Amino acid sequence: MPGVQGLQQVVRFAGEPEPVAMTVVDAPPWIALRWADAATLELTATHDVLETTHFSGAVRIAVRDAAGAEQHTELLVRMIARRTHPLGLFDFHGSSRPHGLDFGVVDPLVPASASYELSIGNRTSVPLTVSFSDLPAWLTFHVDGHRRFGPAPGRFFERAAPFKISIRPHQSTALIGAHEGVLRLETNDPRPELSAAELRFAVRLEPAAPFLRAFPKAVRAETPRPIRSEIRLENWGRTAARVVAVDVPPAVRVLDRVSVPAAAGGLPGVASVSLRVIPARLAPGMHDLLVTLAVEGGAPLHATVPVQVLPTARARKGVLTPAAMTALFALLTLTLLVVLYVRMVS
Repeated sequence: MPGVQGLQQVVRFAGEPEPVAMTVVDAPPWIALRWADAATLELTATHDVLETTHFSGAVRIAVRDAAGAEQHTELLVRMIARRTHPLGLFDFHGSSRPHGLDFGVVDPLVPASASYELSIGNRTSVPLTVSFSDLPAWLTFHVDGHRRFGPAPGRFFERAAPFKISIRPHQSTALIGAHEGVLRLETNDPRPELSAAELRFAVRLEPAAPFLRAFPKAVRAETPRPIRSEIRLENWGRTAARVVAVDVPPAVRVLDRVSVPAAAGGLPGVASVSLRVIPARLAPGMHDLLVTLAVEGGAPLHATVPVQVLPTARARKGVLTPAAMTALFALLTLTLLVVLYVRMVS
């Protein structure tokens, strides 16, 4: 064990006369000496080295008998200090105590981001084994040039110290939003706070520029009449977005331009683009109408509007529409007036 270890040694001399006094003349610096009685010497070897350590040295003792004669003898002392269990040397992102990290707001569109650094060493010759479990879906685990993406339920990594790891948010626009999670650590270090620990992490993935997602409403057309609909827009960026339609199919009309507020407090800014769908310009059946929106300061946004056109939405052949009937009636009236006029003149 580290600290202090004691070893008691009995020193006796054969023959006559019996020694009346014994004095330590010289000893190694790592030994403390005390006479227990006239013939018993207690040796205490002091060490604070955690690694396996070999001690060896000689204690010189002066022995004086009753006649005043003095002689010297040496006592050879050997000792091995060895630990019976590992003792880890941990650096949890600047602290010796286990803790995680709140990464704050991270832009998923920017390549570089902050990372959490964990260094694990071993202060003894007994192997220190470390394992990690339950990697959250939004974190990546980096070690020795390799990386592991979450989610990774259960134990996914185990190794003997020493080694270093980096933990970073997975910068993907598919994960935009606020996240929290726990990474579990287990070791064979005897200290309770290090034998099992939970490292808690949090992040808010939020682009600095506008980043929009589109949620079109499905349209079902049963008559030829135009149908009003909308595309719901969510802005997950920290900058407001101005949106204008730039590519619209003939069966759709975009009725206005919109400005979508910036995200705040982990929630997106929301607005809607109003549409008018014209079923008469579509054949019966299912249609996916692609609408492209230009986003000022951001990437173009493509929204697919699902439209179902029923057969009843098509005007039947041979049946006059009200406008056609009005025009035909006006033509018949004009013809009748011309005929009456010709008869009166003749």
